[in-house]
Amino acid sequence: MTNSTISLEQHEKEKSLLKKQIAHLQEQMDWFKRQLFGKKSERIVDTQDSQQPYFPGLEPIAPVAEKKQKIEGHERKRNATGKDTITFPDDIPVERYVLDIPENEKICHETGEQLVKIGEEITSKLAYRPGSYFIKQFVRPKYAYPQREENGITIVDLPESLLTRCQVDESLLADILVKKYADHLPLYRQSEIMSRDGMNISRQTLCQWTMRASVALKPLFDRMIVRVLEAENIFYDETPIKMLAPGKGKTHQAYMWVLVGGACATPSYRI
Repeated sequence: MTNSTISLEQHEKEKSLLKKQIAHLQEQMDWFKRQLFGKKSERIVDTQDSQQPYFPGLEPIAPVAEKKQKIEGHERKRNATGKDTITFPDDIPVERYVLDIPENEKICHETGEQLVKIGEEITSKLAYRPGSYFIKQFVRPKYAYPQREENGITIVDLPESLLTRCQVDESLLADILVKKYADHLPLYRQSEIMSRDGMNISRQTLCQWTMRASVALKPLFDRMIVRVLEAENIFYDETPIKMLAPGKGKTHQAYMWVLVGGACATPSYRI
């Protein structure tokens, strides 16, 4: 084989590789344009969300410093980043749950003196039960060791939560996920329905909770697959769908599969 033949083959390989890279980059750019300039109900880009895809040369804009706007004798903070907060009616019911340390831990084991209650730590979360919203409030008394400041403060830990530092309870997260995936109710519609009850939660916030909950529930999903494959009854359902071909602007035939199984006669797992 001559050097010219080897050079030609190498040139064709490099050409093919460059075409694949261009198609991949074009696919990423098309996705970004859809998220940024698409219909309002389809956009999910949030510059405050670190989980968004990263594209070289399109780095997130740095948050703008908080500004203050003077209004007749007082100052009102204006959040220039547009980050949404959760609001709800002032008369929403509140259910208090006191989480206290055991009685035998309220005595200093070194001195035998009773610990002094110095306050309470209150954590509030918006919760849901069918047909109504309420505030689930966890009250945790704080105790200090008398004359022994070096021992610090004693307080019971909060119950484990699906999402850390989340403003809502798992009951509301479960309702959001069921309505989205079981009842096929989009998040922007759920946001509108909640607003009629005085619960103002933006669609962007609902999107973030949904993505975080999906990651947190993955171990449960993996366990469900194992349970299905261990069962004697396994069923597949194949549904043809039209899928947009990457970088071509045309649709092609694709398929969606549903895996169903379980140990009982009526399979209980659907993936």
